[in-house]
Amino acid sequence: MLTLLFWNMNRKPLLQQCVNLARMHDVSLMALAECHYPEELLQALNADRDDDVQYYAFPGNNCRITIFTTMTSLYFRNLEMATRYRIDSWKTESQQEIIFVTAHARSSLRTGKSDQADELEQLARRIELVENERGHTRTVLMGDLNAQPFDSRVTMAKGLHAVMSREVAKRLSRSVAGKEYRYFYNPGWKFFANRHPQPQGTYYYARAEQNVYFWYMHDQILISPALLNCLNDDDVNILVSDGVTDLGGHDGRPDGKRVSDHFPLVATMNFSEGRHDDINHT
Repeated sequence: MLTLLFWNMNRKPLLQQCVNLARMHDVSLMALAECHYPEELLQALNADRDDDVQYYAFPGNNCRITIFTTMTSLYFRNLEMATRYRIDSWKTESQQEIIFVTAHARSSLRTGKSDQADELEQLARRIELVENERGHTRTVLMGDLNAQPFDSRVTMAKGLHAVMSREVAKRLSRSVAGKEYRYFYNPGWKFFANRHPQPQGTYYYARAEQNVYFWYMHDQILISPALLNCLNDDDVNILVSDGVTDLGGHDGRPDGKRVSDHFPLVATMNFSEGRHDDINHT
């Protein structure tokens, strides 16, 4: 079992909250956007433990995402780094490689839609190229996409091509205008069903504009069809508490002043032998 956590920290020194989350959920890999205190956080994650668990930091240098994981460099290493995304490789206990992509896309509040679309299209092409180079499609994409699961940048074929249906994703790919596009599966759609007690998104936005959704599922996890057996939808959750303190305000929304304007997203995946399908595109 491997527990993944993503959180946009909103440039806040949320060291204790991260430690609480890591210990409460036994997090194996924590990917943090806007983490401005990586050295201090690494020290806090490893302090005062009564077990043998140790975290290692894989900083992003000029990348906006820093990764903390219990895996050493023997099992986890970087393949590609850019300002707003990184592509890493980890090996499971069965020695199968997983391609792990984390992203922090540009905000629609500061960037035009065409530029945003171009950004995710380019990311999709980079993922495809890395999959071709590695000889498999066992890929996880996790991060702040600054887009809803139903946004065309996420769903369209030349974008991330992430669908709401497992049955559709099992078809692996589809052809559009003579080009084949691989699928991702997106379990984030479930949060729109108003499932108590979780909120209906990781980010809340409400202004006097004609069209607002209020709740936005900007933080998402997408998985390739080869990993469908490794993830149950019920094992993807939005966290509103670190186990000690609330991460939201009295209104149930993310508390951007005190904590972060995003709630963390956590997912538990089972990469045991036989759980994934060896689907190669070589």
